[in-house]
Amino acid sequence: MFSGLGNLKTNAAPNHRLTQGETHPLQMLESSASRHIIPCGKLLLLISGLAWMYWTDLVSMQTQWEANPQYSHGYLVPVFALALLFMRHDRLEPTKWRASWSGVLLLSLGLGLKLFSTYFYIESLGHLSLLISIAGATVALWGLDGLKWAFPGIAFLVFMLPLPHSMEGALQGPLRSVGTNVSTFFLQTIGLPAYSEGHVIIVGEHFIGVAEACSGLRMLMVFFALSTAVAMVLSESWLFRLGIIASAVPIAIIANMFRIASTGAIYVYMSDTTIWGMKGTEFAHTLFHDWAGWLMIPVALMLLWLEIWILEHSVIRVPDRPVSAGIGTHFAEEQVIPANQKQGSTPS
Repeated sequence: MFSGLGNLKTNAAPNHRLTQGETHPLQMLESSASRHIIPCGKLLLLISGLAWMYWTDLVSMQTQWEANPQYSHGYLVPVFALALLFMRHDRLEPTKWRASWSGVLLLSLGLGLKLFSTYFYIESLGHLSLLISIAGATVALWGLDGLKWAFPGIAFLVFMLPLPHSMEGALQGPLRSVGTNVSTFFLQTIGLPAYSEGHVIIVGEHFIGVAEACSGLRMLMVFFALSTAVAMVLSESWLFRLGIIASAVPIAIIANMFRIASTGAIYVYMSDTTIWGMKGTEFAHTLFHDWAGWLMIPVALMLLWLEIWILEHSVIRVPDRPVSAGIGTHFAEEQVIPANQKQGSTPS
């Protein structure tokens, strides 16, 4: 009876011996986990530690995202940065990653800038030091190869940082002037009696003031983030990607022009019309100040898609070939003919 049970046990669990060069399934599973799960776990641990160290800066940035419409896109920036790292998971090579003391120096630089900004109340410098600390901790744990993999996600986080007040003020003035002049010219082009005085556009009897909040800086920040995100996802040349990123400036100006010009057209043609329970002037004011910022995002995406389509159909793609391609074959087919044979003589 017991011998029969022994035979049954032997038959149920046969002793399979691995041949030479064959990998056990458990080893394959452990290798896959060490390649993908463990680096992601280290990354989450790194983010958690830096979030605790920079908690006050993160709260300050969240306040800006909540109160200032120019930075309302800040909530989406970390999400896309993590998504960008996930899309690059096929480039993970943890076997090449080695801890480096140079990362400790870079991390010390970031923390030093954090202490300096706290002591002298330079808030924007403290925000920037967060990115330096993330890069330094990445190099300290995984070396330069790890930073090479994570760099696009870290670099994209710059779009969640509010601009310094001096830079913000320096950009708003020129953007207001450009938005006013371009919108006035567009209104004149479509036949409306428009002219500008300072930062005020006069259309017939209506006055449209281009305030600092309507300068287009918000659109510029959002469109820079959008164009950079698209450029990072595309598998094109660096020149092509830089062109996509640089196009954020004209796209922001065009979108702001549509916003102001559509408001002026509603003031002129629909001032006495009721639209969704509102008078035309009230609807134009609501469109200009409340809705237009969000409505221009689809317009910007359409312009960006149109730009990419034009560039893809305007550039002739030539496959990469060596400069000497075909030359060797050409010379191989030629035969060296002596001079006396070229003249018709026969060799002696």
